[in-house]
Amino acid sequence: FMMGIHCEYNTLYATQPRITGSLIQTIFNNYRESMSFVNRNDWTYTTIGLNITPKSSNSKILITCRIHYGSNSNSPMRWWGARLYRGTSVLTNATNWDNTSAGCWFQQCAGYTENSSYNYCYGAGNSYLDNAGTTSTISYLLYIKPIVTGGTGTFYINKPGHGSDGRPRMTSFIMAQEIYY
Repeated sequence: FMMGIHCEYNTLYATQPRITGSLIQTIFNNYRESMSFVNRNDWTYTTIGLNITPKSSNSKILITCRIHYGSNSNSPMRWWGARLYRGTSVLTNATNWDNTSAGCWFQQCAGYTENSSYNYCYGAGNSYLDNAGTTSTISYLLYIKPIVTGGTGTFYINKPGHGSDGRPRMTSFIMAQEIYY
């Protein structure tokens, strides 16, 4: 059989026929601009997100995200976490070891020490399989919560903790793939 492919700006999708388990469409968004977040006691949204309109309400949506990050802190950066939201609902609120609500989709908790990681950038990411349940547009958005001991410091996406001259520009991304069922 012959499967048709259609491509638009950041979307690739297949036309008929659709076979169970086949990839129907991919939405891919790159983020090259840097973002900064100060110590937070709550989850705050980022601009990392996308919309997808499923072709079938029985489809599954595979969300994959990877961010590059750095930290600038006069106090140790204890951890940061990322959550995935579908609209205004948390999809990935995993529970941490003591059953508190600080769980997240992906995170880093190595505990930077003072001045130890200013010039470094790291990467982290994860995937999540969601049930579409609709053929209406679904919005997915990444939220961040950085925790700095002592309350001072900044968490960055797409930027090292100190300076960026002479370094390659970092690119984070989020991608949604509709899988037909």
